[in-house]
Amino acid sequence: MLGAVCGSRALARASDSQFRARLPSADRQLGQNLLAPKPRADHARQHRRRSLERDEDGGEGRDHLVGRPFHRSRDHDPEQGGRRTNRHANRRTLSPKAARHRSRGGGGRRRAVIDIEAAWNFEDLQESERRFRALLGQCESDVESACVLTQLARVHGLQGDFEKARELLEEARARAKGEPSAATIRIHLETGRVLNSSGDPAAARPEFETAFALAEALEEEFLAVDAAHMIAIVETPENAIAWNERALQLASSAADPKARKWKASLHNNLGWTYHDLGDFEKALFHFQGGLQERLASGTPTTVRIAKWCVGRCLRSLGKLEEALTVQMSLAEDPASAEDGFVSEEIAECLYALNRTEESRSHF
Repeated sequence: MLGAVCGSRALARASDSQFRARLPSADRQLGQNLLAPKPRADHARQHRRRSLERDEDGGEGRDHLVGRPFHRSRDHDPEQGGRRTNRHANRRTLSPKAARHRSRGGGGRRRAVIDIEAAWNFEDLQESERRFRALLGQCESDVESACVLTQLARVHGLQGDFEKARELLEEARARAKGEPSAATIRIHLETGRVLNSSGDPAAARPEFETAFALAEALEEEFLAVDAAHMIAIVETPENAIAWNERALQLASSAADPKARKWKASLHNNLGWTYHDLGDFEKALFHFQGGLQERLASGTPTTVRIAKWCVGRCLRSLGKLEEALTVQMSLAEDPASAEDGFVSEEIAECLYALNRTEESRSHF
């Protein structure tokens, strides 16, 4: 029987990376119920890469119960925004003042500015595609339509249809005409995401760097944070820390409330990066920071994810009773019923506390 338990523990240890695959940035969710029984390892790896994108969200992804990698995020959470400069009036589409109305020619009629982030539903990509196609019919400029096309490309990239994503990005480029704008930033961002998701992170990095430089020049705060966190995703863990810290600083000081929504996902990404490097104290600091952000403005799902991360890190620190308390509280939540990751963590804690018999039923 003990051999069976040890075998189960070996499988359970592999679940950390799988759990991260289910976390929001993210990225970003992404068509998966984060609290469903854990996926097979091959599926989990795919989810993990998606979660690294945002993404998500601001990502909420969206921001990664297990995460955009845990190195990132993609809650799909952060929403787009950014200050505008008068030099580029055609960037009005993505203004942080998106709730304001603008004139619509001659008769004084006005309409709401297109809100790209509001159209995203990372748990239902088909619904997201439907919304973006509907938005295309509302666009009044090439810049607006180019922005929407980049998001349609992202939908297809998340679905693994990279050829279609590239086609849509080419169409977006033709409409953006290379002019400095939010559309151009998004084209570089989504081109980089497609390259990264299709297995070429080296080629993706220059796209993210260009997006970051342009976003800073145009004072697009939300997109600058998005680009910085994507650079971190394609970096080594050591260099990823510097870029995630930079992104967190940008988000924390942003005037745009949508850019500030990135903070939870960035804390999560930093937490997992430090955790992977074995610096559990710093990891816990960021996991707790992410939890505070989620408690302030997250959803029940993202709050549960953040609590799981805190509990997981407490186990790494050897604070087994505290870790067990966190996971047991999650297990009592009906929304976490039959969640394999919570159950495995309970089992690991019990086993480490020499409560072997109790642990068996949770493996």
